[in-house]
Amino acid sequence: MSGNWFGVFDEVREASLEFAASAAEVYAGTVGRCDCGMSGCKACRAQRAARSDCRTGSDFLADLIRLQVGYLSQLARMSSSYSGLVTRAVGSLYDAVAPCPPAPSAAPRAEVLLVGRPRDMASATFSIKNSLCEDEELVVERWSDHGPYVEVELKPVEKGKPCVARVHVTTESDGKPLHGIELESGECVRGVLSVELPDVGRYTGTVRLTIGESTRRLRLRVHVRE
Repeated sequence: MSGNWFGVFDEVREASLEFAASAAEVYAGTVGRCDCGMSGCKACRAQRAARSDCRTGSDFLADLIRLQVGYLSQLARMSSSYSGLVTRAVGSLYDAVAPCPPAPSAAPRAEVLLVGRPRDMASATFSIKNSLCEDEELVVERWSDHGPYVEVELKPVEKGKPCVARVHVTTESDGKPLHGIELESGECVRGVLSVELPDVGRYTGTVRLTIGESTRRLRLRVHVRE
């Protein structure tokens, strides 16, 4: 239906008032009549003789109630049929009024602990979520073109020299490289960090993951024991 909705509802209101006035007038004409229904009542017999199809006030009220019940039932069915349309309309209106806020350019850092002996392959899991309103590609910064890993500089916490380690970044579900996968808006994925441990000592490093304009920093804490 197209047109002026205010005019349509105003016409419905006026029609309802007119119907109510007519109903009151008809009901007033039934007041004072005998509705006892007794077989020996002369007043009822005279009314039936004057107009055999005359209906009483109670009949009118019963018809009016049935009319209202039928109207409400049809209205409920119509509301159920259009419920999906109303939901989509309200959702679109909400998106227009309150759009999805942009994700922060730098998400809080998260720590990943890797523990083991020298030359062991240590692993740890983490999760990352696409908090943007659109599908975005997940990029592991400084990703190597020669294999599924990123080279990370591990700095010693105490004495010692820094070293470069190959950190493999894969998905937990199938072990495929995490770099370059497409994440839908709101989608969360679990990843696995794997690294061959260096010499004995404690080290720190950082792996950066980027989704659109948002960067996630994973701080590596590496404990290599004898």
